[in-house]
Amino acid sequence: MEFQALYKFLVDDETRNRTICDEVAQAVRDIRSPLVLTERNEHLDRLESGLSTNVPHVVALRAGMGKKQRRAEAERLAAIRPHEGRVILATGK
Repeated sequence: MEFQALYKFLVDDETRNRTICDEVAQAVRDIRSPLVLTERNEHLDRLESGLSTNVPHVVALRAGMGKKQRRAEAERLAAIRPHEGRVILATGK
């Protein structure tokens, strides 16, 4: 299987994505603050969508964000109280 096709397959695998979201949401319920890394913005978007219904604060740091966007997300993250559930999603590029 070609490498790019493999990435596409993993991004599109709804069962896998649901499992990731369920495990991350459980970690948040267990009073943890997970960091989820992915290589693709498309995958980050899917995870963000899947988590936003179960986690109060989902902070997404995408590849290609400008300095102002990164600063705004950092400020939003800093404003979340310690006892509030949160997850950080980030692309590795």
